[in-house]
Amino acid sequence: MDKKIKKYLEEQSQKIAEEWRYACEDLIENYKIESPIEQLFFIEFQYQLEDLNKVPDEFPKFYVMPQYEISTKEGEKYRVDFLIYCTENDMWMTKEETYPQYQKEKVLLVELDSFLWHGQTPEQFEKEKKRERDLMNEGYKIMRFSGREIVRDVEKCVEEVIDYLNKNE
Repeated sequence: MDKKIKKYLEEQSQKIAEEWRYACEDLIENYKIESPIEQLFFIEFQYQLEDLNKVPDEFPKFYVMPQYEISTKEGEKYRVDFLIYCTENDMWMTKEETYPQYQKEKVLLVELDSFLWHGQTPEQFEKEKKRERDLMNEGYKIMRFSGREIVRDVEKCVEEVIDYLNKNE
């Protein structure tokens, strides 16, 4: 390959990488993802979804909704780290009956648990377990990862989520 072509290719690659990085930073800011482990998971999920969401329309697409608020029938409100919705196309956004809360069989909640927030005291631990039961009683499937798992191998954690979604669509 010609040196000029290689240089041009390198420049274009850098532009694409910078645009992707800025887009992720903007999304993290807009969604108000404050936790470092949640930011790490979100970035890796966006990276792995780049190829998955470029498949033909007949294949499912995954929509990631960070900091998603769920209301239970009992009136409890919970904010989950990530709601991931698997659907065949983007038309779900145009009809209320196709919103994730009405299609729970196509939803996976992903929770990332740091010891600091989810189990430091017996009261916190108990509250977290009740919250999980309430969400499961609403019909949601939940996958949890420890902060330690995310920091050690975020790629593996995201792959596990995507594998689960692909098997259970």
